[in-house]
Amino acid sequence: SLKNVLPSDAIERLKQIGLLRKDGREFFEGCVVIPIFTENGELGEMYGRSIEGSRHLYLPGEHRGVLNARAAEVFDELIVTESVFDMLALYAVGIQNVIPCYGTNGFTEDHEKTLGKTQKIFIAFDNDEAGENGTKKLAERLAVECRRVHLPKGFGKDANEYVQSLRKEGLNGGEIKTAF
Repeated sequence: SLKNVLPSDAIERLKQIGLLRKDGREFFEGCVVIPIFTENGELGEMYGRSIEGSRHLYLPGEHRGVLNARAAEVFDELIVTESVFDMLALYAVGIQNVIPCYGTNGFTEDHEKTLGKTQKIFIAFDNDEAGENGTKKLAERLAVECRRVHLPKGFGKDANEYVQSLRKEGLNGGEIKTAF
């Protein structure tokens, strides 16, 4: 536990940032935590995903930074996912031209600035009503060609579940990349 190993002035700073709750408990307790950096290399956000369930947590305040922002510098086509784990699942099978949002309404100014030479965006939000609505809003907002990624029924509601389903079917990373 952080509060047991850090000096008191560090604990107060972590409370201000939001990493520790007012009672000293860790905000991301029981989560896998992914840091997200700004274009200047500063910590812009932290994303936590509960290891028991699918709870998504972010630091309080404005979302800053874009995970895998460099993809926009390299590729002219990007896949935009609804969450960090969806992006990581695709990246793990070799799909590198992918960045995540902070949920269906979480495409920020930092995302817009990051787009660079992007000419086409494939929106891979969840296969649910919120994902459909978020896709429409995002496509209307952007000044580039946008396409909706529809995952096949029966393979999960999002890119992460889709990749997991195909792994359970025995497909390797290259085969999953091709299937996607």
